[in-house]
Amino acid sequence: MPSDPFVDVGDLSSLGPLRYLDVRDQVAFDAARAPGAVRVRLDEWDAAAKAADTGFATTAYWDNNAERARIRPDGDRRRL
Repeated sequence: MPSDPFVDVGDLSSLGPLRYLDVRDQVAFDAARAPGAVRVRLDEWDAAAKAADTGFATTAYWDNNAERARIRPDGDRRRL
């Protein structure tokens, strides 16, 4: 896999079972999103990462957010 973090939408299917997190606003997400992408609110995740009660050390909080975004270790993309 190339080290460039940017990938053309047409190449996404070749990357395997990945969950694409889209942090654009709702209008941009609805207008053109990658197949299988999930919109996450970056401002909320950023604030949670910086808060004492939900920071990265609080794994239960992040496990719940990953599950809500349908991010699973096995790549399963079923809707919750």
